[in-house]
Amino acid sequence: MGCNMNLCDLLGVPEELECPKCKEIVSTYFDDYDIDCHLCYNCGEWRLLMCCSKCEYAWRWCFDIKIADAWNE
Repeated sequence: MGCNMNLCDLLGVPEELECPKCKEIVSTYFDDYDIDCHLCYNCGEWRLLMCCSKCEYAWRWCFDIKIADAWNE
């Protein structure tokens, strides 16, 4: 049993992405992401594994996380 997180609510990542190969709109399943299997982050950058359900192309979707000081914004 994995440890799943809703990264869409937590980090604002998209629920759907366009496949870079065939341009199909595919679900990311980031709303129920198993962090035990594919949690990849390094120095504020996250790399999440994606796979197209139509052409089976696999890629990593990357984004940066910045921590803001709420008291000094």
